[in-house]
Amino acid sequence: MQGVFGNVIINENFLDTFGNPTADVQGTMTSIYNIGCFIGAMSTIFTGDWLGRPRQIMLGSTIIAIGAIIQTACWSVPQMYVGRIVAGLGTGMNTATAGVWQSETSKMSSRGKLVIIQMANCITGFSISNWLTLGFSFAPRDIAWRFPLAFQIFFTLCIYMLCPFLPDSPRLLIRKGKYDEAREVLAALEGNGATPESGVVQTQFAVIKDILDREHVNTYSWWQLITGRGPSGLLRRMILGAWMQAMNQVSGINVTSYYMR
Repeated sequence: MQGVFGNVIINENFLDTFGNPTADVQGTMTSIYNIGCFIGAMSTIFTGDWLGRPRQIMLGSTIIAIGAIIQTACWSVPQMYVGRIVAGLGTGMNTATAGVWQSETSKMSSRGKLVIIQMANCITGFSISNWLTLGFSFAPRDIAWRFPLAFQIFFTLCIYMLCPFLPDSPRLLIRKGKYDEAREVLAALEGNGATPESGVVQTQFAVIKDILDREHVNTYSWWQLITGRGPSGLLRRMILGAWMQAMNQVSGINVTSYYMR
C-alpha cells in the first residue's frame, strides 16, 4: 500500500480527479491509512483467538480488498478517506497476526530464517508495487492510478487459495481444548512420517500444554500488564516488541516511500 499510494498521489489525473487537493489534504489522505492499521491491529485482541490464525488472515485480506475496491472506484476525497481507513484495518489485522502465526507453527531452528524471508517478501512486495505504478504511470487517463490500486485484490485472491489449506496454531488449539486437532497439526508440522501418537509429537504437545497451564495459573489484567504488576519480565517483553515495531516506522520509511519521488 505504501509503494502504491506514494506513486499514485503524484499522478496528474489523480490530482485533477480530486480537485487538486492541498498539501494538507494529501497528507491526511496518506496518513489516515495508518489510523486504520492501528485500529485493525488492536481489534485482533478480540478476534484473533476466536477466529484462529488462518481465518483472521482471510478476514484481514477481505477487508483490504474492500478498501482497494473503494479506492479504485472513488471520485471524491471523503470516499478516498474511507477507502484508506478500510484498507488500513485489514493491513493492521494481517500485520498483527502473520508474525504470531509464523512463530507458533515453526520450529525453533527455522524461526530466524523465516523472519528474514518474511522481511524479504515485504521488500519484494514494495518493489513490485513501485515498478507497477511506474509502468502504469504511462497509461492513459485514470487507468494510470486506478489499476495499481485495484491490483491489491490479486494478493487477496492468492491468500484465498492458500490459507484454507494451512494449519492453525497448535498453541491456540491446545488453549481452546482441541487436543486431537493440535496433535494432528504438530505431526504435520514435524513431517518425516510423524503421527499424532509419535513420541516427538507427544513431547511437543506436553511442553506447549505445560506452558499454557502455567500461564493460566498466573492470570492478570491488561491494567496489571501496562503498569508492570503482571508476571516478572512480561512488561519488558511487551515494550521490546512494541518498540521494535515503532522504530520500524520512525526510521523514516514512510516519508521515503510516500513522498520522496
